[in-house]
Amino acid sequence: RTMPWIAIALGARGLFYYSFQTQGFYLQNAFPWFWRGFEHHIHETAVLLPWLAEREAERPPSCDSDEIHVAARQRGEDWLIVAANADLDGVEATVTIPGLPGGKLHVVSENRTVLPDARSFRETFAPLETHIYVTSLQPEMTALPTLDSVRAEVERMEGQFQSANRSSFTYRDGA
Repeated sequence: RTMPWIAIALGARGLFYYSFQTQGFYLQNAFPWFWRGFEHHIHETAVLLPWLAEREAERPPSCDSDEIHVAARQRGEDWLIVAANADLDGVEATVTIPGLPGGKLHVVSENRTVLPDARSFRETFAPLETHIYVTSLQPEMTALPTLDSVRAEVERMEGQFQSANRSSFTYRDGA
């Protein structure tokens, strides 16, 4: 999930995905837990797709940590802010968004809000974690499952798969 959002934060104007299938190897069958997480990411990206066509904010956002890459897009009065941790360690950082209107920010797929102090807010990032904030929460966004529920489902699926296919995990971590 973080890799494409880092690309967006660094200036990419779109995302491209393809399915790799060869000689009977299907990612969906071989690693169903990975596929479930990827499926959520694709649905989330599709919901946020209109934002990818928008221009970046006139005054770019910033962060007091070099590990956090931030981008902001504006559609009328609504804002989308992407903050992605590129580090393998957790980071606590202050994100600053010039021109951000007052009020709360909704965190997409996390079922929580952030209250910026003027135009900045403090946030904690797990290793390689991305937070996506919006000023206006759309119904499609609220319909997305939370990342915590997806992660719990992914863990359950991985555990079931490993129990049922023990020998597949003895060679190159299941590859």
